[in-house]
Amino acid sequence: MLDHTNSYLSTEPLLATVQQAAAALQVSTRTIWTLISNGALDYVKIGGSTRVPTDSLRALAQNGCAVVVAACKQSLAERGVTQ
Repeated sequence: MLDHTNSYLSTEPLLATVQQAAAALQVSTRTIWTLISNGALDYVKIGGSTRVPTDSLRALAQNGCAVVVAACKQSLAERGVTQ
């Protein structure tokens, strides 16, 4: 029989829905989609569902604007937009 009492998987989810991610960061789901499209948040597709890794949410919360600005700059550069 397996003992799950010390399993990290049983204490915290590894992925969050877009709605859960928005609630965790206290922003709208539209903001989460924008952060995903700009590359500021990682995501995983599982079937037709989009999930956001909780470590990506933590990194954004801890590093804030620096992560968003870097992702936006990279996104603009990939589109050939110069400043």
